[in-house]
Amino acid sequence: MAVQKQAKVSAAQGEAARLDRIKAKAAVPDGCSDAIPLVPAAGLSVVFRHSEGVMTPSGPRSRATTIAGQHAVRRCGPLEVMEHLAARRGGKDPLVFTLGQHAAAVEYVALAEWCASSGVKLSSLEGGGGGGDTMGRMDRYCQAMARMRLMRAAIGSGVALEARVAAAHHDRGRTSLPVAAVVDGVLIEGRSIAAVLARHRWSRQTPYMKAAQAALSKALTRMYGL
Repeated sequence: MAVQKQAKVSAAQGEAARLDRIKAKAAVPDGCSDAIPLVPAAGLSVVFRHSEGVMTPSGPRSRATTIAGQHAVRRCGPLEVMEHLAARRGGKDPLVFTLGQHAAAVEYVALAEWCASSGVKLSSLEGGGGGGDTMGRMDRYCQAMARMRLMRAAIGSGVALEARVAAAHHDRGRTSLPVAAVVDGVLIEGRSIAAVLARHRWSRQTPYMKAAQAALSKALTRMYGL
């Protein structure tokens, strides 16, 4: 009985520790309003400062519209999550993406989500005569798809890591890792670089991690430069 009781206590402590880790991961950042609830399912978040453009004697400036301690919060983008986790692990070379790469990632994810949820494929254009916005929705869908095709073309058909077919027994079942698989794995599927590598049977050795990260960074730079 004593052993069973100790096992139950240990299990309860382990569960409590797990919940504490989840809450800590989803904690509202410092500087945000106390009215913002804790939402563990939302994941990591960062401070979002509302601002407005104002004209000053020195020219146009950006001015915060919320006071300190009352800022809003927004969910971290996939690249910000990667930066945060890399910073927590430490290391000599911190993982940092440029503002342009962040912007390209946000646009790509937004386009993918909008195209997937637009419902245009299920719409009947012939039935849109009741005052609806069918053609307007179709126009927006076509524009989004055209932009998505441009971004996909910028990602290209290149390979981040290429398996050696002539020495497959040394590669342990590895398959070549396309750049597009890295981009979609990280941005669309929310996977880590290590998880993307594992999906193609690559280990998380530093050279492989850096190769995949470099491929992602270069693809995002091309996407932002469109």
